Amino acid sequence: MARWAFAIAALALIVVGCGGSGTVPPTDTTADTSDPEDAADVQADLTADEPTPDAVAADESPETPPVELPGEVVADKDPPQVLSSIPADEASDVEIPFTVQVTFNEPIRYKETVDSSTFRLIDMYEHDVEGTLSYDEATNTVTFTPAPTAIMYRASPYRITMSNIIQDKAGNRMVPVTLTFSTFLAPNLAALEALAIKYSPLLYQSVSKTIPQFDYPTSYDFDGDWLAANNDKNIMKATSIPAWVYYDSVETKSHYFIRYAYFYPRHTEVDASFGNDVAGAIVVVAKRPTPTPIAVETYFGSASKEDLRSFVTAESGIVTDNAAGDGANGNLNDKDRKYFGVNWVFPQATLFPSGHYQAYLTTGAHESCAWAQTTKETTTDFRCVLSEGSKKTLSIVRYAYVDGVATELNRDSGDFPIATAEGEDIGYGLRSILRDWWVRRDRLADMFSSEFTYAPPTDRPGANLVAPTTFVNTTSEADPGGRPPWAWSWKPTVLDFDFYFREFNQGTIFLDPAYYFAARHRIVSTTSKDGFSSTYCFNPYLLIDQRGKDPDCSN
Repeated sequence: MARWAFAIAALALIVVGCGGSGTVPPTDTTADTSDPEDAADVQADLTADEPTPDAVAADESPETPPVELPGEVVADKDPPQVLSSIPADEASDVEIPFTVQVTFNEPIRYKETVDSSTFRLIDMYEHDVEGTLSYDEATNTVTFTPAPTAIMYRASPYRITMSNIIQDKAGNRMVPVTLTFSTFLAPNLAALEALAIKYSPLLYQSVSKTIPQFDYPTSYDFDGDWLAANNDKNIMKATSIPAWVYYDSVETKSHYFIRYAYFYPRHTEVDASFGNDVAGAIVVVAKRPTPTPIAVETYFGSASKEDLRSFVTAESGIVTDNAAGDGANGNLNDKDRKYFGVNWVFPQATLFPSGHYQAYLTTGAHESCAWAQTTKETTTDFRCVLSEGSKKTLSIVRYAYVDGVATELNRDSGDFPIATAEGEDIGYGLRSILRDWWVRRDRLADMFSSEFTYAPPTDRPGANLVAPTTFVNTTSEADPGGRPPWAWSWKPTVLDFDFYFREFNQGTIFLDPAYYFAARHRIVSTTSKDGFSSTYCFNPYLLIDQRGKDPDCSN
């Protein structure tokens, strides 16, 4: 009877709780439990819904994974990504002809989203390369095969661009991707590199005592990237700076033109400072009867000027006595040198001791001069000023090619070195202008800030060639930075009315050095290997390579 009495009482409570104010009274835990059987029933009712300790721990654990129901599909929200490519991003020396393969990390909607507008191969002239697209579903790979009629250029940059129209099977759009690579430079470059080593200059680099790192010739990517804008900032905080000199070589039937470029993250002058500065020199070598250096043409920028200075050997015969009509006096450094557009004439042993040109590079402005020239040409010239007395007062770091190793200049006790001891050279390595700079000439945002279209002299090669004009300036976005060597011009820092001056279109000095050299120095050029030939055997910038084809191009 007790059990039934308790049940009726509980039912009464429920009925009361459903009416009136709509509130539920608190649970009555004072029921009569004098009967052992009734007490057991009450305890069972009170504890039936209480969780066990194990259950509580399981419910509170944040690591319990959700239970997936059979057949449930998790939504794909991740965009497709490029897994790999052939050629790889930043690849160089890619053989011609080539095909492009891009592998994705998942299947894509190829037929619906990939076509010539969403997957493009672009050359250095911003032209789309014609070709066909295909897709391998087994490997998620898109292949682009250039058309047989497509023109492919050596030593040139190419870009693969993929737009966000490309989707995976779930409809997720990819983030736009750009991959870059460059093509094979040219065969048989080892001999030309050997020449660059053989005639590598000895650099007398004058450096600032307070910020010498601005005067160390180094590489454009000394900081590990190809971004121009951060070079100035990174050279300031660098603790180690590698020593590099850039080079390249071109060849006519009669001469080699070996170019050296010195790169500095900053050019500093009172009235003209800018980022990413380049100075340089051209060493001219006669092939016959035995290879012999005959001249050095130096280049540097200064404020709004771009100066070119010429130093030749007396043995070269470029300057002849009395050519200017000033008398046969045995002096080639009077008006005779000016008549032939030469700044100074030196004996072979003075200009090229042990076969190496000795350069003098000034502090800050990096004027490219001759260490041997200690006689001031004119009182109005305030560039390349050097004397035997001033040599003793300069802070000089001397650089030389030593086994091709790029020595690291380090902060020792908080300071970079400002001088080297007599006979102690900092070894520099050689980097290719063609490989490092020319094949990246389409990078207007990262490396370069503008372009020009080369206008060659009449009947000379190179028409319509497009190249960058300046590097990005790290110190002022509104002003241009230094010029890459192929954009050099000649705007003399000193106007000397007795000096023979020729005006050349921008780029001629570097792109067509044989024409420049002959025109500047009043040399009649030939088309054969005899005399001074202006016909190229090898000039990759003008896409000329006759080595092994023309008998006159065999050494």
